[in-house]
Amino acid sequence: GAAGFFIVEDPPDFLPDVFMTMPEVLWFISTHNLDALQRMADEAQTTTLRNASTIAAAKGLSTNPILVNGELMPTVDLPSHTWHRMRIVYASIEQSLRLVTDSSSGGTCALQLLAKDGIYLDTIP
Repeated sequence: GAAGFFIVEDPPDFLPDVFMTMPEVLWFISTHNLDALQRMADEAQTTTLRNASTIAAAKGLSTNPILVNGELMPTVDLPSHTWHRMRIVYASIEQSLRLVTDSSSGGTCALQLLAKDGIYLDTIP
């Protein structure tokens, strides 16, 4: 099926200016169980995804890939000392996800949760 973003913009002056003027980053994170998709393709007698798991395994790739904006293992570089408003959709049926920041290159990053499922928290940092 199809999936994507549906963003409802905040009314004017709803949020403090600092949040309204932040650069936005959109991440659509999805997981794909290629074993299950291959079984469904076989049962439906379709060639679409019929060999998805077999091909991935033969190439040494995961049969449960996580994609970000349709890409496998993308790298995202954000400028330091700049807050970004990240709008994230996580689409998965059977897997959970824990986001972490990587400071191996020497950078540091702080995260603050503003809303869940489009509902702002009572106290915004």
